[in-house]
Amino acid sequence: MKLTLRPKIILFTVIPLVTLTFVALWVVNQTISKQVREGIDDNLTRASANLEGMLSARAEYLGVAGEVIVQDPRFFSSLTLPGSHEDDEYRATVAGVAREFNSITRADLFEVFDAKGGLIVSVGTGRSDGSATRALVASALAEHQRAAVLSTAGQLHQAIVVPVHAGGRVVGVLLLGKDIGQEFASRLRDLTRSEVTFLAGSAITETTLGDGLDRTAVLDAFRRVSRGAADA
Repeated sequence: MKLTLRPKIILFTVIPLVTLTFVALWVVNQTISKQVREGIDDNLTRASANLEGMLSARAEYLGVAGEVIVQDPRFFSSLTLPGSHEDDEYRATVAGVAREFNSITRADLFEVFDAKGGLIVSVGTGRSDGSATRALVASALAEHQRAAVLSTAGQLHQAIVVPVHAGGRVVGVLLLGKDIGQEFASRLRDLTRSEVTFLAGSAITETTLGDGLDRTAVLDAFRRVSRGAADA
């Protein structure tokens, strides 16, 4: 059966043009999608590097400050006085010394533990608790300086523990920490030009996002990633 003129025109002109248009749109879409993904990956890599750099700089600052404090005779000698963390007068003496040093350090967490790991005083604006803190203190009592991120009462702190020596033995532990809060998140956002959200478990501790759908979307994405990691 021979085709009439109109079907021939459609077959040899319109259909090839539609096909070429579709292919061109597909290629453009793939190219744009690839560029967008590469841009997102680059942004995430840069954000990760900035975050690691900021955390590393703060850890170094806390470590140096902690070493200076524990080597000061006014500080370590307070832990050699008669008494224990259950003694009010002893705690008051150590607290006075701790506040004096923290007036310079301005740490959000400034906690002093005795040689058995018992908390003597906490003079910062925040306070640590939980098994993570106990593990850090135990490590310091074994004469190992360690850093970690602690989650306490819905807030994150970057913390470091330093053993306190006197008379050739460990007489206590100093824990210093800075909060990972709004100021930290805002600085990171300015550096990365990206919105920033910190989570502890499945709860948001700090974010530069506004209230509403954006926060819900972040939590949903985090839960999907967590489930995927658990199933892997």
